[in-house]
Amino acid sequence: MALTQIPFPAALLGKFEAGQVSSSFQAKHASPATSPASTGGTFSEAVADSPISLTGTKSAFFTANASEKFQLHKAGQCHPCVAFAYRAGGCYKGDSCTHCHFCTAAEASVRRRQLQEAARRQRKQQRDQGAIAARILAGESFWL
Repeated sequence: MALTQIPFPAALLGKFEAGQVSSSFQAKHASPATSPASTGGTFSEAVADSPISLTGTKSAFFTANASEKFQLHKAGQCHPCVAFAYRAGGCYKGDSCTHCHFCTAAEASVRRRQLQEAARRQRKQQRDQGAIAARILAGESFWL
């Protein structure tokens, strides 16, 4: 499935170029140590060169750029975009979507099933731990 591009307003086409970030945005959001001016490169180069960690995958995936999302996809730690995988028109959010657009429909089904099973196991484990703690606190434990 091909990536669809969201149309850009004609009034803004002449104002920005690819990879260009306004100086007001840089002043607000870039730290002095990592700003493009201090490193001598562009903002997109600074982001592209930043290393990622595959730990804490849920928060890492939602804040990752496209190349980082692809690395998480290859590692099997992505969260598939159901709209992109199953809808004929794809995902209307495009590049701003926080889910994986690299998964095929078959991969999305398998990955979604894995994520749901893991969530069920985690909820069951939390319920079981809560029930055991409640029995211990109530004095119903047979080993104490």
